[in-house]
Amino acid sequence: MGATLALPLLAGLIAVALFFDFLNGLHDAANTVAVIAITIYPGNAARNCSVRRPYDEGRTPKPTTSRSY
Repeated sequence: MGATLALPLLAGLIAVALFFDFLNGLHDAANTVAVIAITIYPGNAARNCSVRRPYDEGRTPKPTTSRSY
């Protein structure tokens, strides 16, 4: 195989491998969130939210749209 074909082929294979690794990471993150969402009891979720909410208040982004009803 000549050098003119080997370098683009190697670059293409590396790009495909990196893209696959990125998508695999997204799926792993989604599976982790799904397991937590399914296994947590509603009471524990409410307590966790009520305890953490005051500390997260300064770090959460504000809404970008104004709502007037």
